[in-house]
Amino acid sequence: MAKDDLFDEESGMARMTFGEHLEDLRRRLILAILGFIPGLAIGLYFGKDLVTIMSAPVKSALLDFYRERRDERRAALEKKITEGAELTSETLRIMVDRESFRQAVQKAFPEIKPAPRDDDSQPTAATKNGSGTTTGDEPVELVVRVIHEELEMAAERDFPSSALMTIGPQEAFMAYLKVSIVAGLVLASWWIIYQLWQFVAEGLYAHEKSIVRRAMPLSASLFIIGVVFCFVVVLPVVMNFFFGINRWLDIEPNIRLTEWLGFATLLPLIFGVCFELPLVMFVLEAIGLFKIDDYIHRWRHAILVIAVVAMIVTPTTDPGSMMLLMGPMAALYFLGIGLVWLRHGGLRALGPVGKLRIAAALLATVYVVGVGLGLLLPSSWIDRDWWFNAVWKPATLPLSFVFRAKLDTAATGWIWLVTLLNAAVGALVVVRVGEVLLKFRRQPTA
Repeated sequence: MAKDDLFDEESGMARMTFGEHLEDLRRRLILAILGFIPGLAIGLYFGKDLVTIMSAPVKSALLDFYRERRDERRAALEKKITEGAELTSETLRIMVDRESFRQAVQKAFPEIKPAPRDDDSQPTAATKNGSGTTTGDEPVELVVRVIHEELEMAAERDFPSSALMTIGPQEAFMAYLKVSIVAGLVLASWWIIYQLWQFVAEGLYAHEKSIVRRAMPLSASLFIIGVVFCFVVVLPVVMNFFFGINRWLDIEPNIRLTEWLGFATLLPLIFGVCFELPLVMFVLEAIGLFKIDDYIHRWRHAILVIAVVAMIVTPTTDPGSMMLLMGPMAALYFLGIGLVWLRHGGLRALGPVGKLRIAAALLATVYVVGVGLGLLLPSSWIDRDWWFNAVWKPATLPLSFVFRAKLDTAATGWIWLVTLLNAAVGALVVVRVGEVLLKFRRQPTA
């Protein structure tokens, strides 16, 4: 936009004093608070369900922790038995109901026929109760020698505690209130952002308002994608990492409700904000602060900055959560370059092969999301075993057949690796076939 146009536009803009700006800010904040109240009411109504949903990842990780610890102990015991190691055994005396014992033996050894019961036989000392009458229901005493480790594992519950704990009497209420307030803010965020936008828009030029209006829908989409990605992918990985340390040190995990909800609220919000990177790049280039050449030639510096930001903003100390934020942010940086490039007519300047490659990349993205949808959704929404066998396996042939020995619903790493490889191979095939067809069409006819 030419400078003369900017001066003409500025001369036609309404001017407000500092006091008028403050009055407008006060009015917008009051409207934002009034819009937050219905959202808070909805959050309070569904607060219990939200706490249950937000607690699901850590409860699932706790169950995996106890399950893997049990399997490791059993494997270690079987190894000792196989190697013939000296093991301590205990004598166990068990009193079992006679009829239950008879049924159990008959079920385990159907070839053994029980002796017929003679209810008219004369009572003996072994079949008389204290009153001298026969009952026939006296328990059977079993004497068994059991390996000490087996006895400990049998006495211990498989999953001692998958519930979150509270220390103070008010802790559960404060956690419920915190989740409800956050939910209310999320529900009313569109109204709050609109009021803030109405305040800021007074000082923007028309072309700047147009840029922000176009960016808003994409902003909401990127934020939601970041939150869902963190909740579905990052949180389970982070919890498995930390509980793996607990299992290595043989320490029992006890998770506080407030600490977990604070962590499970903060980390998705961080991911949602960081996923706004392409939009920030687009807006900064549109208003003239950066050029596309700056983004392209300084991509190495950008990756370094992204790594430092990921290290700082993630509240955990494990490298896994940092990499899970750094990787998508690096991809989003190049997506931002693509958005800026498209803004300058890049798509129109592309030839048929370039457009074919973009179409193949979009198809590969849709394929990955569609095939992995059943594994991203909560298990309460869909039967993952059915999805894995009926949808995922046929859709990822032939690689799912090649890696069939390593694949099950618990092997999420292998599942996503096979899905991404299939998408990459499929996109490559589409591009190569398309290039051949385009080359064939360009050949002059005789």
